[in-house]
Amino acid sequence: SHDPDGNITLLNDSGHRILGYEPPELVGRNWFDACLPPELREETRRYFERMKESEVGSIKNRVNDVITRSGVRKTILWHNTVFRDDGGRFTGLFSSGEDITELRRAEESVKALLAEKELILREVHHRIKNNMASMISLLTLQAGNMEDPAAAAALESAASRMEGMVLMYDRLYRSDDFSGLSLRDYLPALVEGIV
Repeated sequence: SHDPDGNITLLNDSGHRILGYEPPELVGRNWFDACLPPELREETRRYFERMKESEVGSIKNRVNDVITRSGVRKTILWHNTVFRDDGGRFTGLFSSGEDITELRRAEESVKALLAEKELILREVHHRIKNNMASMISLLTLQAGNMEDPAAAAALESAASRMEGMVLMYDRLYRSDDFSGLSLRDYLPALVEGIV
C-alpha cells in the first residue's frame, strides 16, 4: 500500500522477499526512489498522479520493472486499486504484484527463436527456388541441343513439371495455412505456365 505521496505504508513478507529486503525495512520509504530503476521513476510517478486524478477506483493493471536491493531487475505485473475517502479524495493505492520476470524472458526467447526460424525459412526458400530455376534452365538448354525430338520433348516436359513444382512450392511458402491451399489460386497460374 502507498499513501498519497507514494510512501510505502504496508508491504507483505512476499514483497520484501521479491525485493530482497527484510520486513518491515521498506515501510515508510518512498516506493519510487527505493524500488524503481532511475529511468522509470518519472514515468511511474506520472502514472501514479493520473490514477490519483482518475474517477475510476477499480483495478488498473500495469507492467513495470523494479530494482531489488542487490540491483537485479525484475518485471512485475501490478494490479492497482485506488482508495478514496467518502469525499472522493485519493487516500492511497493498494497494489498486488506478480513476478513475471521468467515469463518475460521466455517470451523474448520465443520471439528471438521465431525471428531466427523466419530468417532460415526465407533463406531456404530462396535457395530452393534458385536451385529449381537452375535445373529448369539446364533442362531447357539441353532440350534445345537434342537432335532426337522425343528426347527433347521429354526434357521440356520435365522442365514444365518442375515449373509447376516451383509454382506450387511458392504458393505453399506464401500461404498462411498449409492445410487449405486453394486450387483456385494455383491452377490458373499453372495452366498459364503450361500454355
